[in-house]
Amino acid sequence: MKFTYLFIAFFFIIVSVKAEDTLNTKNKVTLYVGIGYNFYINEMQLYKDGIRMSNYGATFRLMWEPKYRLSLGFETGLIRMYQWQNPILRQERISLYVIPLNSVFCMQLSKIWYVNLALGTSILLNQIATKNDVNTAIQFAIVNIYAETGLKLRLSKKFMIIPSLTYVFISKTEDRSLLLQTKIGYTF
Repeated sequence: MKFTYLFIAFFFIIVSVKAEDTLNTKNKVTLYVGIGYNFYINEMQLYKDGIRMSNYGATFRLMWEPKYRLSLGFETGLIRMYQWQNPILRQERISLYVIPLNSVFCMQLSKIWYVNLALGTSILLNQIATKNDVNTAIQFAIVNIYAETGLKLRLSKKFMIIPSLTYVFISKTEDRSLLLQTKIGYTF
């Protein structure tokens, strides 16, 4: 086990040194816009038959990317965590939408591979729809944790495309999901 930890630490040191040589030496600001598939990790025991685990998510991220491997930014968007539909009365459904307000810390591990951690708060929109009415309740989740990895594939000096996988955790409702997105990045 000790050997495994040493190997992992050695691997990240090598990757970090290699990334230092290949990164751009100019400060820049980049806007990322992403859309993709959100898979809700269902841990509900009651009414789990009506849960729709396949959902969607869209995010917007503005990052300051200096010449060093660590970059900082802000992220927001709209993610539908789940939708429950009554199996008997199909007109009734309950949905949970999340609007994240996160600070993002991103580490470039190599020329194209990155990991980031986003911490912040969320606005939770609980929507209950029946045949005749739609009601929405707004709550705030104090802590979100988003962990992401992806590949930054340059199309030109200013544009890039990024396939990414994000683990989403919302503390208030203890909901979890995996967000698989394709992002477009534009460097100013």
